[in-house]
Order: sequence, then C-alpha cells, then structure tokens
Amino acid sequence: MPRCDGRRAELNGQRSTVNTAIKPTAQNISLSTLGTSTKAIKARLEGKKPVVVAPSEPTEKHSEPFTNEDLHLKWIEMCDLIPAGDRAHAERMKLMSVKIGNFPEINIAVANKIMMKYMLQQKSRFEATLRQTLKNDDLTIVYTQDDNKVTKTKGYTTTEIWKMMTDENPAIAKLRSTLHLELS
Repeated sequence: MPRCDGRRAELNGQRSTVNTAIKPTAQNISLSTLGTSTKAIKARLEGKKPVVVAPSEPTEKHSEPFTNEDLHLKWIEMCDLIPAGDRAHAERMKLMSVKIGNFPEINIAVANKIMMKYMLQQKSRFEATLRQTLKNDDLTIVYTQDDNKVTKTKGYTTTEIWKMMTDENPAIAKLRSTLHLELS
C-alpha cells in the first residue's frame, strides 16, 4: 500500500520525491489545464464545436466621468492597438476629431464614405474598448461625416502673380521699367 507523507511517496518499495514547491492556488489553476470536459469530448465525437458560454453581465456598472483630454489619449492608445492589417485606417483615425458630445456620448467626425463604412463595421469593438479604458459603461459613439469639401485653388498665371506683386509693392514695377525687364 502506498504511503505518502507529503514529501516522499513509497510505491512498490521505490521511493520518489514529490515536488512541494508548486502548490495549487486560484492563480495558477485554470479549467483548460485540468483536462477536457465531457461536453467537449461528446461534441468532438459528434463533429460539433463545443458551445462557449458568454460571461454574464458585470454586476457593477462603471460611470466614471472623463474629459476630452482623457478621451483623446485613450483614442490614440486604441488606434495604436489596431492590428497591422488595418494600420492605414488606424493612422487616419488618429487624425479624426473626437469630442465629448452630450455626456457620455462621443462625437467622431469621419472624413469620407470609405472611413465611415470601416468605422460603422468596427463600432461595437471601439465602444467596448473605450468603455473599458475610460471606465464608463454608458458611453456611446456617434459618427458624423465631415462634409468640409476641400476647395481647389486655381493656379495663377505669371501675369496674375505680377499684378498681385505690383499691387502690394509698386517699387517692383518701377524697378522693372528702370531695368527694361520683360515678363516671360
């Protein structure tokens, strides 16, 4: 019959030492390290994936206030965590105008339709991340498309440039006539 005193075990006349340095605690034990559940085994035999139960709602809601500075800092941090495949979107997101609207609503001005489509696809992820980092479960994101059209400036001809320069400084016209210069 085996005898165990916590340090040495004797089985069939052989002695072996038991490692007592690692004691099971709540920190170093997880269900995935203990083995496979019978549900997972049955599901694997039937060719189904095991059902993962979502964690229940947190019992305590967070509603901490935050400032525009906090929001901007956490927005940039979130953009830095976006995977490499979406790096171009993340860099554009860093340049977006992110402000607190009607607290805890966040207003984000999106530059164009392509970014708007991406932002709407990722809205739930962004809200979840900001709720966690800003510790406010009531936070919502509202996107608005920034319709500030870029005004195209017309290039000036050399004659128009000369006219503007002489209007600002008539001495230039006098210098031109004194030196008999021509406008090319």
